[in-house]
Amino acid sequence: MRWGGLALMAAGVLGLVASTLFVVAVLRAPDGAFSYASDSFFVAASFLQRLPKSVLLCAGLFGLYFLLDKAPTTVRRTALAGFALFSLGVILPLTLLLALALDSQAASGPSSDPQLWEAVFIVYSVSPSVGIALCGVAAFWVRGLGRWRFMPLAVGVLDSSLLYWLVFAIVRSMLQPPVVPYADTRWMETALQVPVLLTSLGWILVGRLLYGARDRENALIAAEHRALSEVNCSKTRRLYEEAWTMENISILGELVAEDLLDYEHDRYGREEFKKTIVDLHRTFPDLDLCIEEQDADGDTVTTRYVFSGTDSGGVLWYPPTGKHATVIGTYTDRFSEGRLVEHRGGLDMASLLQQLGLPTVCDTKSV
Repeated sequence: MRWGGLALMAAGVLGLVASTLFVVAVLRAPDGAFSYASDSFFVAASFLQRLPKSVLLCAGLFGLYFLLDKAPTTVRRTALAGFALFSLGVILPLTLLLALALDSQAASGPSSDPQLWEAVFIVYSVSPSVGIALCGVAAFWVRGLGRWRFMPLAVGVLDSSLLYWLVFAIVRSMLQPPVVPYADTRWMETALQVPVLLTSLGWILVGRLLYGARDRENALIAAEHRALSEVNCSKTRRLYEEAWTMENISILGELVAEDLLDYEHDRYGREEFKKTIVDLHRTFPDLDLCIEEQDADGDTVTTRYVFSGTDSGGVLWYPPTGKHATVIGTYTDRFSEGRLVEHRGGLDMASLLQQLGLPTVCDTKSV
């Protein structure tokens, strides 16, 4: 992606150089329309605009496509189609022009096939414009561009040869008297270089944005990941402090999904989870949980806490002991769409049974 940004910046610089050469050619030309066409500065400007700049734009648009690796498939296909159309508009006209040149040499004269020239003009004018427009639309899904997502589309429209010829035709038809079909248009050509210069500056800006887009996107993802972790930590804390400790099961509708999987007690669903909390408070009426540590990673939160209470209801299949115990518990909870969907972990059952004076058994289930 960085090389794509560098390519767009280089294309913008070449555009500035080409525009400067073009203005010099126009100002050096004698009076009359298009009299600068044979000027060496004009030839150099045309070469820079049509070959090196176009190739660099191709590389930049391909870099933009790689930034869409997490975008919907339709968006990626749109960007790929735009890249293909732009490439077609660069490669095919050059191939046809080469064929025309070879044909002219073979025939000892210039080719005069109007349909072939028309095809070259259409492909050169339409295909790149449509290609850049498609890539510009796809760029709205590049999160790393931020509020500048519209820039590729805006600059691409300004850089369209169709727009250039349209503006040229409108201005010429409005200001040139019909009786002088080939008046001096140097001032008009020079004025039209202003949007071309702005477009070149726009490509430099787009390239700069593209160069650091991946880093900005990763920073956004990391910030969202941290924010999600903090939110889920808060929800988990509420779950243990309010639902488990205070037996406020009314908040489970807000925090727990209907299809919760409780791996600790081998139960399924929110209602079964409520029964687990009620059963726990029946066994330990003075239950108290103190959270010591939480570690969150996006959707998953691991909580370490200290559990204490007096056995008044009977642990497992044993009768009540009336003894007080304090043990450590560790749970891992996974959230999806803001609600708890998986609950696993448990207490240190060996320590709990030992403190209650009960025999330690293998493969016992948690309370």
